[in-house]
Amino acid sequence: MTATSRGPLIRRIALGAVGVGLIVATFVYFLPTIANYGEVWEVVKGLSWPWICALLAATVLNLVTFAPPWMIVLPGLSTYQVVSADTLILTRDAVTRLEELYAG
Repeated sequence: MTATSRGPLIRRIALGAVGVGLIVATFVYFLPTIANYGEVWEVVKGLSWPWICALLAATVLNLVTFAPPWMIVLPGLSTYQVVSADTLILTRDAVTRLEELYAG
């Protein structure tokens, strides 16, 4: 592997590490400041099977209907790229809103 071919690999690894770091920070620090995992888990445990299925169906529907418009507007984008970008955008927006909330 030459120095020029290692550059994109190192960049990909670094971006992946930043992404994982943001996700960990969101679930370990930011979300617990606004919601208690224990309380949420109690609500989830209290859901009936029809409500669990409805929640899963809504999640799948959200993922399935999000990608096609972006794939039409930006030809060549794969479903994975769109969903990955959506995850990063949502994470960025959540962090921004939390910063605004705690900044006063």
